[in-house]
Amino acid sequence: MKPLYYQPILIAVYIINSTMNFVNYALLDDWTWLFFPIIFLLLTILFMNIDRFKRWQRRRELRH
Repeated sequence: MKPLYYQPILIAVYIINSTMNFVNYALLDDWTWLFFPIIFLLLTILFMNIDRFKRWQRRRELRH
């Protein structure tokens, strides 16, 4: 089974859903809740780039 970060649409839906939930529950009282979706987004980008970075590193090793 492929890891979740190979499915960007699912992740986008998840982030949007999380954002809406946080906004609804926090009702903008507590601003810290609004940082969670941003953290999710950053983690998503990080996970997607780890795979690319590993491939790039392997390519670089093959060249030398």
